[in-house]
Amino acid sequence: SYATKSQKESYFEDLENFFIKNNEPYTKILIPNNSKLSKRVYEKSLKAYVIELSSIDNIVSESKILIKNIKLIFYILVNDEIIFKEKLFLIYGILDAKSISDLRIFEQINKISKKNEIKNIFIPFEGHIYERLICENINKKIFAFQIAPLFLGTFSIKNLTDAQIPDVLITLSHYYKYKYEALFPDKKNNIFSRGNKNFNNVKNIVFKPNQDINIVLSPEGIYEEVFLFIDFVAEKINYNKKINLYISLHPIIDINLINNYLKKYANLKFTVLKNADFISSTNTFSLYSGSSSIIKHMANGYIPLYFDRNFDEINPLYEYKKYIPSISYKNSFTETIDNFSRNFIDERYIYQNKIDEIINLIEPTKEDTYFKIFNNN
Repeated sequence: SYATKSQKESYFEDLENFFIKNNEPYTKILIPNNSKLSKRVYEKSLKAYVIELSSIDNIVSESKILIKNIKLIFYILVNDEIIFKEKLFLIYGILDAKSISDLRIFEQINKISKKNEIKNIFIPFEGHIYERLICENINKKIFAFQIAPLFLGTFSIKNLTDAQIPDVLITLSHYYKYKYEALFPDKKNNIFSRGNKNFNNVKNIVFKPNQDINIVLSPEGIYEEVFLFIDFVAEKINYNKKINLYISLHPIIDINLINNYLKKYANLKFTVLKNADFISSTNTFSLYSGSSSIIKHMANGYIPLYFDRNFDEINPLYEYKKYIPSISYKNSFTETIDNFSRNFIDERYIYQNKIDEIINLIEPTKEDTYFKIFNNN
């Protein structure tokens, strides 16, 4: 999982609860991020052991990464089958900080898996390089968990080789189970949904034209995107009714850093929502671009509002785009909200059935799901 200021904010919270409840020992490996973390205080169970990876590994490992990259770049340069444009693209990818970071993550996890009595490894399944390397090179049973919805830009997952696919893949819902089965038909028997197929969590959109508007900014866990969302909203707020502004931050984002940035907009009041707090859903829009938190927000009754930057590859709800209001640099909140308010018949949003479908893209974990999966695999 990724290092945050709280152990509770984890991709694997349900899994950890399962281990603790069943008295199973486990080791939690935390991947560092760029935010400044204060000294960690973890509320660990007696059988949990936490290891935080270092941002820079020891000199031997760093040298191995450097040599691997040099060899790969040399191979690309001398390969006549690769055209010049593609060579530039591939070399840029190798030198990218994210690629180097992924190699560093893999080297450290590989080392840990050899030194400790580890039977199974549980990883996110997002298409990162370190995930592929773990599946390819570590001789343990690999359980992978779908963390975010599939979207147009998830080409990295579609291009996986058989060796890069985990032994067991656990999806967010039956909807995605069928999607992954179509992508990896040979692995059909190793793909499971974490949730209940009959789950239905319908919470109708409530919009009352004469009441205040709430806008919750829902950026991804990237500082540049958080700043972009704040700047965009500050520039666009000119709606003729009172608008209350909130920011829902990814756990890896440092709240103090964001509060400092907000000082440049002293004329606007932003409330930072902590620990995934929710507010009243009436007249509440969740402004999103690539964050899958939009699905949880919709399950709470928020109205999705797509920040359209002409980059649909990162839109987790791309298939539903025509049913969701959007805003860009070309239109205003006034136009967007007024247009949205016209799409109601007898106080029901005309695309509510599509909203219900989206809410069910993420199913809550069934109590006995992990028992069945782990016992049978």
